Parts: sequence; structure tokens; C-alpha cells
Amino acid sequence: MVWQRRLQILTNLLEISNDSSLVSALNNLLALDQDGEWIRKFNAGKRAGLHPVLKECVNALKSYGKFNECEYTLQKNNITETLELLKDGCIIPFPITHLKSVTSKIQLRSLLACSNQGRFWETLQHTPTATRNVYNFHTKMCDWRFIHKARLNLCPLNGAIVWGPGPKECRRCQCAQETTNHVLNSCSTQRKNIIKRHNAVRDHIEKWLPNDIVYYKEQRFGNTQPDFVFETPSEIIIADVKITIEDPVAMNKTHMENQNKYEALRTHFANTGKPTYTTTILCGNLGSVSNLCRYLIRRIFRDNKKANSTIRHISDIIVHHSRNQMISHITGKPQNF
Repeated sequence: MVWQRRLQILTNLLEISNDSSLVSALNNLLALDQDGEWIRKFNAGKRAGLHPVLKECVNALKSYGKFNECEYTLQKNNITETLELLKDGCIIPFPITHLKSVTSKIQLRSLLACSNQGRFWETLQHTPTATRNVYNFHTKMCDWRFIHKARLNLCPLNGAIVWGPGPKECRRCQCAQETTNHVLNSCSTQRKNIIKRHNAVRDHIEKWLPNDIVYYKEQRFGNTQPDFVFETPSEIIIADVKITIEDPVAMNKTHMENQNKYEALRTHFANTGKPTYTTTILCGNLGSVSNLCRYLIRRIFRDNKKANSTIRHISDIIVHHSRNQMISHITGKPQNF
């Protein structure tokens, strides 16, 4: 995200600078931008062409003014120990050190400004393929913190650092850029944890199936071995559990591949006289549950209350396993799932 990259640039400068060196750095950057041109652009609302760090200062001051519900105008063309700001005709000092607190709060205010803040289930729904459901009461606080960090791309991964020249490769497999999707879905060192997350979702669905449902779990039919084959009095449903990246294109592609994979098996069961369908229990690696999964579970359970509870528990299981998987990848220490 653009605001996140901007924040990281300024935060990096503030962390490596003490107050005096920060003043010197800003003065040097001010000279590079032609003696206060950035202040005139700030007052005019124009920021194009400014140095990235100065642009961050402008954004920080704008955020400070918005936070206090007032307009500020820069009065001085030189930075010494303070910036003098004009508020309602009166000049007030703005300490340089206050930039640190301002920038540290940008991230929090952006999160608090979200309309779905505090509603875990709605926070998960960032893709068109995701369902919209009720508030999730089962989420642990550690998973709550992880899901917000992961969705804001704030996990300490090499691929999430944009301001430094350091390596971007995965610290474990060195085969791809270390991103959230790579760690949670494709890193070869996390293969066991990926399988464990898949099996946890599959086993939870099996545990809460209605007693009158006839099903086959991981039974081999020729060259195929689907996770589930549900047989009801009126139809047969072939379903696989798939946890993929939270992208509509990737999710749809996974579903189509799954349908092609079991087309021969679907035709075989259709010859018995019952309508046969192939579907996917499709979920995102950060907890979103697709409409395909929601529709299938409601058809099988035939009880919306129990189906909704199962869907929420699936989301919790995925988030919890993804969190432990991320911690295991970063620290190198196995986690208790």
C-alpha cells in the first residue's frame, strides 16, 4: 500500500536519527528542495516533486492537523528546533520530536478509521469471493492481532521491507521473495504445517457432520482420492478442502482445476442415477471463506445456525494455524498447534 510505504520511509529515518541529527537532515533536504519550496507547496496543497522524506513530513503534519480537526499553515522557511505553524491566526510551535509520535499514530488511526474495525469477521472479507457473516466470537486475541498485521503487510518478512536494500529472498528456502503468501502457501520448509492446517479443517468438518449424512473420507476411487464424497438421498457431492491465497483469480483457478480433476469421477457417480456435483471447500490463508464453501456447508447441515458456527470455526482454525506457521517460519522454532 502507498501509505504504508510512505510511513516506512519516514519511520526508518526517525529510528536511525536522534533529535539533533534529524533537524540537520531535514535542513539538508530543505536545501535540496530549493530553499523552502516544499513549504510553499504544502500551503498550496501540492506535494509532487518533493523529496520522499519531506513528503512524509508533509503527510505527518497534515495528519496532525486532521487529528486535531484544524488547519495548519507553515509560517517559516527554515527549520531550527521547531516548526512554527499558524493556527487560526496564531503562531504555535510544533516540536520536531513530535513528528515521531505523529507518524507512529498514522498506522493506528488508519486502522481505527476502517468501518469494519472491531468486527473480526468483516475484517476478513477483503475479496469478492469471501462471504459476509456475523461477528466471530471464537477468535483468540493472539490470532486477532496477527490477522490485522498480516492484512496490513506488517509481518517482519524480507519481502515486506521496502525501504532497505537488504535481501528479499525467503530466509528458509531462498527460492522466492519472502511474502505472506509465500510463507503460508508455498514455502517448502512449511510443507508439514500446510498439510496440518488442511487436515485440521477437514477433520473439523467431519466432526460436526450431521448423523444422517453418508460420506466417504479420503477413499480412493481409481486414480483419485477426494477429501469427501457426500451422499444424500437426493444427490452426491464430491468436495476437496483447498486453502489458497486470498485473491479472486487464484481462488477461481483453484476451483476450476479441482472440477477438472474429478470430472471422470463425477461422470462415474452420475451414471448411478443420482445428480452428482463437484465443488471445493475453498478458503483463504488469512481466514476468508468463499461462497462455495458457505453454500456447500449450508446444504449439508440444513441448519443455518449450525452451519454458520462451523464456518466461523473453520475461519478460526485457518487463522490460528497460519499464525503458528508464520511464527515457526520467522523464529525457526516449531509451534504447538
